[in-house]
Amino acid sequence: MGVGTTDRASILARLAGLSAANATDRQLADRLCEAGRLITLADGAWITVGNATPSGTTLCSTDAVATRLGNLQDVLGEGPCRDAI
Repeated sequence: MGVGTTDRASILARLAGLSAANATDRQLADRLCEAGRLITLADGAWITVGNATPSGTTLCSTDAVATRLGNLQDVLGEGPCRDAI
């Protein structure tokens, strides 16, 4: 089931609000990562961006487990980030 336009706008508004509310000395990517985790009620999250490398570049993660899961995708060559990139 897809996400409707209204749902996307609501999610984006929550993401922006949470990122702004957590504005400290943390980088924007870290704040967005934590906001995404809160919105999805996940235990952890990480942000990977596509680039010239086959696996992309991980910008941040919320914790050590998320970091390990991101690294595991690189080792296995599959996973949600790999599918998206």
